[in-house]
Amino acid sequence: MTQTITSSTPQVTFRGLSSRQAILSSLYGTAGWFAAALLCRVLGPMGAFEGIWMAVLYAAIIPGTVPFIWLGQKLIGLARSQIFVAFVVADMTALFLDGIAFGFF
Repeated sequence: MTQTITSSTPQVTFRGLSSRQAILSSLYGTAGWFAAALLCRVLGPMGAFEGIWMAVLYAAIIPGTVPFIWLGQKLIGLARSQIFVAFVVADMTALFLDGIAFGFF
C-alpha cells in the first residue's frame, strides 16, 4: 500500500509492509524483548539497577538501539521508508509480551 501526503512541503511517500515483513518485524520484536529480559535477569543481581548504574544503563539504551535498528533493516529487508512502520510493529509486539509477563509472572 502506498500513501502520498501532499502539502506545500515536498511529497513524502510511506510504504506499508508486506505480510512477510510484518511477520519478521513481529518476530524481531519478540527476539529483542527476550534478549532484553535475559539481560535484565543477568544484570539485576549484579546491582545494575541500583544507584548511578541505573543512569548508566538508561544512557546505554540509546546508542544500543541504533545497531538493533540497522540489523533489523538488513534482516527484514526494509526500504528506508518502511523502517518506522516495521519498528512500530516490533515495539508493539514487545509491549504486548511485557503485558503478558507482568500480568502472569
